[in-house]
Amino acid sequence: MKKYIIVLIMAVSTVASAQIDEQRMKRDIEVASTVLNSLLDKQGIMSWQSVNGTPSGRYIEGYGVILNMPNNHLVFGNMSFDGGTINNNFMVRMNDEQDQEEIIVVNGEVVTHDIKERQQERVERARELAERERELAVKAEALANKTIRFFNIDSLKARNDEKRLEKMQLFLLDYAHLISQLKPDEKVLILDNSEKIYISGNTSLIDNMRKGRLSAEITMKDAVAFQNGKITREEAQSRLVINKNDQPKKVYKDLELFQSIMERIYSRDLSESYYANGSINYEHIEELGAIYYMKTVSSSMSNNNWNIPTVDKSGLNQAERDEVIKNLYPQFEAALKENMVEYGRTISSLKDEEQLIINVGITKCEGCNIPQTLELSINAKTLQDFNSGKIDKKTALVGIKVTQGDMQ
Repeated sequence: MKKYIIVLIMAVSTVASAQIDEQRMKRDIEVASTVLNSLLDKQGIMSWQSVNGTPSGRYIEGYGVILNMPNNHLVFGNMSFDGGTINNNFMVRMNDEQDQEEIIVVNGEVVTHDIKERQQERVERARELAERERELAVKAEALANKTIRFFNIDSLKARNDEKRLEKMQLFLLDYAHLISQLKPDEKVLILDNSEKIYISGNTSLIDNMRKGRLSAEITMKDAVAFQNGKITREEAQSRLVINKNDQPKKVYKDLELFQSIMERIYSRDLSESYYANGSINYEHIEELGAIYYMKTVSSSMSNNNWNIPTVDKSGLNQAERDEVIKNLYPQFEAALKENMVEYGRTISSLKDEEQLIINVGITKCEGCNIPQTLELSINAKTLQDFNSGKIDKKTALVGIKVTQGDMQ
């Protein structure tokens, strides 16, 4: 009898330990993101301006944690566009702790200067341009031919990529183990979003910088083994999966089609609840599946009154607007599940064990007790079984995992 009781307690303990403490996981990811961001702040390469601030992270059961490097765009100063063409005078700045330089393009030619002298040279350059533009062009050409160090866009990107990869590897080896609830076979994956570069006007100069996505990953068992001294740093580093991905991403027509379908269904004129604010973007990650990102809105203001176009209501005050939005949420979630199953079955490129995931930012409605975010996920095998008639829609819908964020 005593033996039976002990076994029972052990079984219960095992089940309990397998559960993820969501609040703790959220905290661990926030800490990991802060550490990663701190490493990047000290990176000291190229003047990248962050679009969304610090990196974000998320946990996906059975896969692990995905950390995103900050979304950035490269700022080209003094760049102007005239009739669709780029003015020949522009500047790309670099900011390195040990090597500070700037690249100046004058009349189509490149000149490098010590950044400490840039203020004086900028004044001289402006005066010379006004007084004798033709002579300056000749001088710039001569200086470009004699420059000690020359960086073009390709070499700038290569240098930036190498340093970003260094920071990814440093984080994975020294800090990934801080996400303590991950199972041994789950991963910490860092994705670099810096190919999403913004530049006003013609982008032809940086088309090559849009290609590919840097990434690095480690399994938790390898991260813990290194921290516990069971393997050396060199061995742990050799087990990292590094993807420089300098080729254009493979296009999956079925994933593109699903994207188009969802964008149409959740357009302002067709949706019956919340509608998409901008494009619905997606990314494909091997062994995980496809993740679609959608931000929703629900209303607009005109003459201090709210309009909700999808339900043809207008002239609402704040309280009336919020009541309608709150009541629309269950309808939105139910419809999203239906559409996920109905149209997700058209996707054929995902493997059985991979997932279709839809991550949604919910329209703002303070005090409405609706979630800030909603994530739906379903195995590709379930979608394929529904498409082939092995299961019905009701069974497929039961296979959707629903994760709601904090309540508004």
